[in-house]
Amino acid sequence: MAKPLIFCGGQPVIHLFQPMGSMMKRKSNHREHGFALVSTLALLVVLSLLITSAVALTQYLTAEVDTFDNINRSFYISESAINRSIVLLAQDRAKYANRSLGTDTNSTDTHERFLADGRIHTFDIYGNKVSVQIFDAMRGIDVSGNNPARQLSFATTDSDKKEQQEKLSNRLNDYVDADDLVHLDSFEATGYENKNLFNLPRNRAMQFKEELRWIPGFKKHYPLTDDGYWSCFRVIAPDKLRMLSGRPNLYSTPLSVLIERCAFNERDAELLKNAFEQWQTDGKDLSQTLPPMLYAKLKSYFSTMESGVYTIQVSGTKDSPGSRIAATLLIDVSKTKQEFYEYVHF
Repeated sequence: MAKPLIFCGGQPVIHLFQPMGSMMKRKSNHREHGFALVSTLALLVVLSLLITSAVALTQYLTAEVDTFDNINRSFYISESAINRSIVLLAQDRAKYANRSLGTDTNSTDTHERFLADGRIHTFDIYGNKVSVQIFDAMRGIDVSGNNPARQLSFATTDSDKKEQQEKLSNRLNDYVDADDLVHLDSFEATGYENKNLFNLPRNRAMQFKEELRWIPGFKKHYPLTDDGYWSCFRVIAPDKLRMLSGRPNLYSTPLSVLIERCAFNERDAELLKNAFEQWQTDGKDLSQTLPPMLYAKLKSYFSTMESGVYTIQVSGTKDSPGSRIAATLLIDVSKTKQEFYEYVHF
């Protein structure tokens, strides 16, 4: 028999209990709200990243387009300088038959002369300063033909230099000859393969002077000149164009080749360097700034007459940097078109 409930005054306390299903539903709603908030924040982060990436990509493409535009503009400016130099040089040739370099035979004229003497001319093209130098293409060492090493045998009393000359001569001979006989300190096909230089040597006359840079030792012994052009060696004439053979030009050949060819000592080399600096800045002829013996020796190996084939080099200036172009061509006012030997951007 159940016992009766006894209340001792006051209202009875009644405990209310919610159903379990209702509590679980409320917790589920809180969890869903949290997931929605996290998803929204993640979406905002992704959108922010996409917007940032789009802005960065736009800035990159804008900079790339500007760079490409500046490069193209620089090329057009340099090419304009080349064309202007060709016209001015042709006019100078038409006006002055005497193409002897060094001594200004027309000193009474006040206008600027255009000769293959390596002196710097400055053009203003579309507000950009451009530096132009005109050289004779008959400059540097001639490595054309089947016996290019003949030009590397310079007179020297220095045993180390003599050994280096013989080494380079042997390697050059093996590069162009058709046999597999390996000279002392030289290379044939196996030697080049060991240096990861495949399909070498050529085993015939070279087509481009830059092939010498594949032959070990040449890049180090004959580095690029300050203007970035490898003018130690002469351009090899393409087929059907006039050969560039003969004595190299005194005012166009790099200083290092002049010193090596004449076997000058350090003192003579310093005198020659100073003389060329005076030639560039003041236009003083080498015959006036060099001792007679040194100048006579230079004249015995090098020419001071223009050949008619020119290398025009264009570069930017310090205030207006730009692309560099070198064009080698025959300038003949009697012909309707120019004959280009080489046209390079470097």
